[in-house]
Amino acid sequence: MGRNHEVNSRRALEDELRAHGFPASVAATVRRRSLFVRTVPIFAGLMVAFVEVALFTVFWEDGLGALRSRLHLAYLLVNVAAVAAPFAVSRLVGRGLAALAPTIRRRAAAVIFGVLLVVVPAAMAAALAGTHATWAAVSGASGLLLAVVAVALAYTGAGVIIGWSARQAKRQVKSVWSFVGQMLPVLVIVVLFFLCAPEAWQLAASQSRARMWTSVAGLGAVSLLVIIISATDNLTSDQQRRAAGRRLGLKRSEKVNAVSLVTIAQVIQMCVVAAVTFVFFLLIGLAMVPRATMTKWVCDPDCSDVDPWMWDAANERLTDGSLFGLYLPADIPQVLVQLCMIVSAVAMISFVGSITLESEHHRSFYAPVLRSVDAGLAIRDRYVNTYLSPGSGPRSITADDDG
Repeated sequence: MGRNHEVNSRRALEDELRAHGFPASVAATVRRRSLFVRTVPIFAGLMVAFVEVALFTVFWEDGLGALRSRLHLAYLLVNVAAVAAPFAVSRLVGRGLAALAPTIRRRAAAVIFGVLLVVVPAAMAAALAGTHATWAAVSGASGLLLAVVAVALAYTGAGVIIGWSARQAKRQVKSVWSFVGQMLPVLVIVVLFFLCAPEAWQLAASQSRARMWTSVAGLGAVSLLVIIISATDNLTSDQQRRAAGRRLGLKRSEKVNAVSLVTIAQVIQMCVVAAVTFVFFLLIGLAMVPRATMTKWVCDPDCSDVDPWMWDAANERLTDGSLFGLYLPADIPQVLVQLCMIVSAVAMISFVGSITLESEHHRSFYAPVLRSVDAGLAIRDRYVNTYLSPGSGPRSITADDDG
């Protein structure tokens, strides 16, 4: 009876660790247990994603490109379904395996794993061998590569970390809206500057979409670096405060785990702010700047006498805009889309600086995430002191169960 109570208590603490996003703190022997069964849903999701990428690439010229140019809504629905499918399949496989008895679960997982590892890659390679030799070769080797990635993700608990961060960010969305409301007066000033400055329009029009995405990615990388440095500093300070108390030193994997929790949650918030800013600028730009004025600002000086609508037909920057390969409605010009991308990237890095440095925004956005991480670390301390520290009874860790 006492032995069962000990095992149940250990499992409860491990479940709490996972619920708080700390799979790296669970004992390695426990993480290895049922690793194969936990790998299969991830493997299924990765394989579905790979098949989608291959099919989109192979059949783009055969029909998907025409679908994008003629049926915008249908193309949008196809893309949404393609993004959702790997997650849906992974979740469906996971729930299906969890509903089975342990012995049947392992057999079912073995069958699914074999199909994904051998049958699906072989079928794709055979189907593409005649017309797309490169993709046929890649498909043949995809099973083993994706299986290795799936095992690594299952062992490190990447899904647990991402799930926790998404739930945490979801709780903070209301605060993000509050922050956007606080930023609106500043945004209006920036809107007036950008929307009324011909140089800003010319800058946006002169850049290719590839260069624009490179600029946005650069600002995003700087924002990500600031978030990681700030999270690491906060974690180090927290360890120093508790050095004389109960917390044992964190392993490198646990430090990476803790920093990842804060980083992913803040990146999700950052993306929400960027998306809201993009939409806000887009609507204001459509309302304030007539199409003829856009054409005059973007057009070279030597074509000021050209009819705006004729120039619109010749100038690709003033044709219908697109984003992620999808054409936008309401005849939104490409130059306005690119200008909004610049401003949303600037708002993104401004948001990161505000939550890191300004006390009010730090309390509203950063502190709640840190408190949740600290609660997870407190559970980690209890778990380590009870089951992993010397003399704590390691047999409780190796008790036989199905994970």
